[in-house]
Amino acid sequence: MTTENLKIIGFADDRSSKISQPLFFLENSKMITISDRNEISKYLHLFQKGSKCIDEHHPDVLLSNYPGRLGATVITLGQVKNIPVVVRLGGNMWKTNWEELKYNLDNRDLLSAIARIGQIGINELVNSNADGYIVVSSELQQLVENRINCSPERIKRVPVPVDSESYRDGDQVRGREIIGRKTEQVLLTVTNLRFKGKLQGIYNLIQELKPLLNIHSNITYVIAGNGKFLNDLRQCIARTVPKTIRDQIVVTGYVPNVSDLYAVASVFVYCSYIDGYPNVISEAMAAGLPVVANADHGMVEQITHKKTGLLVDADTEGEFTRTIGHILSNDDLANKLGSNAQKCMNIRNNPEQIGQEMAIALEEILNSVEARSS
Repeated sequence: MTTENLKIIGFADDRSSKISQPLFFLENSKMITISDRNEISKYLHLFQKGSKCIDEHHPDVLLSNYPGRLGATVITLGQVKNIPVVVRLGGNMWKTNWEELKYNLDNRDLLSAIARIGQIGINELVNSNADGYIVVSSELQQLVENRINCSPERIKRVPVPVDSESYRDGDQVRGREIIGRKTEQVLLTVTNLRFKGKLQGIYNLIQELKPLLNIHSNITYVIAGNGKFLNDLRQCIARTVPKTIRDQIVVTGYVPNVSDLYAVASVFVYCSYIDGYPNVISEAMAAGLPVVANADHGMVEQITHKKTGLLVDADTEGEFTRTIGHILSNDDLANKLGSNAQKCMNIRNNPEQIGQEMAIALEEILNSVEARSS
């Protein structure tokens, strides 16, 4: 079997672009999405639609965008039709699920806690039956190998595809309207406030940026993103940030077109203590922004230090402060990092390139499965 002849059916119910974009460039691939279905019927619909597609196209492998109920449905299809199933993992689902369960229990939300326990059980079921995994970072690759009884040959790393062009057409006027205040320099963080590890990263950034905001009234720090910890963030700012600089921190909540904020940002800053291969860093790089991030998780693979961005030790006090201040005062460095980052994204995370890498990864996983069964 060669990658040119490999027949793939991909399955997703949301954020489908992570596999639909690269599969689009593979001639013998098909994609099934169910994001427009209601929660009760969509997995039954997925099974029925998938079964019909399998009978028509006779695929070599089924690719699930992640575990959970989607993965369980695809695993069932694979077992019924006797076709190998590969699951894509975009983050540390073990840490995420246990963090969510703790949050539910701390808030005495027993129904959500029971649902989360069910989710953990489904994930374990998927993990024990999947034939292989595509992961987004080397850290996650090692984690899967340690957590699941799966040989390294069946765990392949493929980065996240990014449609770079879509992050270069932001509207500066709309971006400044979102910020809502006149400012010369914008430090931007886009994050998912559903995760406590990301919230803690924002807390760290706020503490690190206080000295810069104190000295430079023309700097605004913008935090975009939504999630259950949004109010916690706002309360933290009201409680810990002096009134003299509080207006220089803007929390936007959800922003429909985040490229408008990329268009007005001077530097993209990011800190997180739970992550896989954060999409927002790739988006900022595609937009041509200089990026400063903590040297953890997939960020160390996304950013080449001093070439396409700057990596810092989040545990060293003042490291973010010094690094961000250095970029803000050095236009040549900022322009060089942003330009290099954009060029890197055009090649490394190009969906067509990722499609080829995905096909190679799936072929190698299938070869390993066949060798094991022979």
